[in-house]
Amino acid sequence: MFAKMSTKLIGIVGISLILSCHVVTASIMCYNCSSPSDGACGDPYKGTNMVECNDGETCIKVVGTYENVNITYRQCNPAALTCELHAKYLGSVQYCEECSADHCNFSSRFELASFLIVAAFLTSNLF
Repeated sequence: MFAKMSTKLIGIVGISLILSCHVVTASIMCYNCSSPSDGACGDPYKGTNMVECNDGETCIKVVGTYENVNITYRQCNPAALTCELHAKYLGSVQYCEECSADHCNFSSRFELASFLIVAAFLTSNLF
């Protein structure tokens, strides 16, 4: 019995290590656009342009003002480039969020959370 358990445990640990290595090194896909040059970049987002980020990069969405022009950009973001640094270079940032999942810079968390709450409510009423 212990031999079977230890074999299973070794298998589970081995698979976990392999998967964790894959997760750490896997690149993520981010939406990539910049307004005002791309009118679809603002909210609600209408674009489809995605790029694969380098290892260690996150996705970011920034909404701000630069030289009295409202801008929104979504892109891959190096870990060292924080929201505070984006604010420093832009001058005025109304919204900045980094995230580390595929396509996560689509909209703000508030918009996504609102959608999920409505979807959960509608689903619960169906059953």
